[in-house]
This record gives sequence, C-alpha cells and structure tokens, in this order.
Amino acid sequence: MDFWKYLDRKFQRGPSQLQAIRALISNGISVRQEAEAIKFYSGNIEIKSNAVARGLNTDRRVIVELSRKIVEDEVLSGIFEKLRPLPNFGAASSDLGYGAIEIIPVSANTPGIVAGVLGIIARNGINVRQVIVDDPEINSDPRAVIVTDKPIDPSLLPEIRLVNGVKAVVLL
Repeated sequence: MDFWKYLDRKFQRGPSQLQAIRALISNGISVRQEAEAIKFYSGNIEIKSNAVARGLNTDRRVIVELSRKIVEDEVLSGIFEKLRPLPNFGAASSDLGYGAIEIIPVSANTPGIVAGVLGIIARNGINVRQVIVDDPEINSDPRAVIVTDKPIDPSLLPEIRLVNGVKAVVLL
C-alpha cells in the first residue's frame, strides 16, 4: 500500500482535512480513541482539539471530523496511535555546544546523500547525535539536518558539496 496515495484518495473531497492530516503527521501528533472520547497527543501530553485547530489554522469542526475519520479507519487508526514527536536539535545546536549542518538536495529521491555526508563526518572523527530528514511527501522543500557532538570544521563543506545529489550545505 502506498500510504500517501491512500490519504489522497480517502480525503480527495476534503482538501482542508488532507492538509490537516499531513500537518498532524509532520508534527508527530497522535490521535487515540479513549473510552468515548477521541484525543490528540504530543507524546504523552494531551492537546485539546481547539488548540490543534488553532495551530493548524483551521476550524475546530474540521479537526473533530478528521479525528473521527482517523479512529474509524483501520489503517489510519493503527498509524496515528503510534505517531510520536521528534525533537530537532538543529536550530539549538550551537546553544548546546553541538554542530549542525543542513543538506539541501538536488532531489530528495537521490539515494545515498545522507550516507555520503555521514561517511565524510565519520572519517573526520566527528560523532553524529541526530539525523533528521524531511519526507518529500510532507515537505515541498525537503532537507536533512545532521547534528554532531562538536561543530563541523568549515573546511569539510567543499567535500560535502561534492557528494552526489547535494545541491548546497548550510552550516547551522
């Protein structure tokens, strides 16, 4: 099953719901049926439906209807019960004493971009703490953020730019 095509078919008559469901996925917001109530969670923190609606800049009724469709759908309920948010240390890396780079791909579908960049980082004795890669189905301008134990020497950037599929590298 192609999950993204499944979503497109299921919500083809509700573009606002499709946009909202993609935002829930992007933010790792889970949807769970508990007794008689459907609830939203970020990890184990409950989020009220009106707060979700405000955060997604949509009407609360759209979110309530969407949550009902999710829990009533066998495929979606199984997925949305398991979603979890993921911290991204990229923007705060310098405050944490870490290093971070952002990789902008020529095409997110080019295999080996992350592997090539990680190989260069590893050969230079730098430990990777985190790798976050945007899903091109969710983000129209996907990128990868690589957070390292220590700042990456700028002299490595030209070598990283030579990795097949890398369009640009940004030192964060």
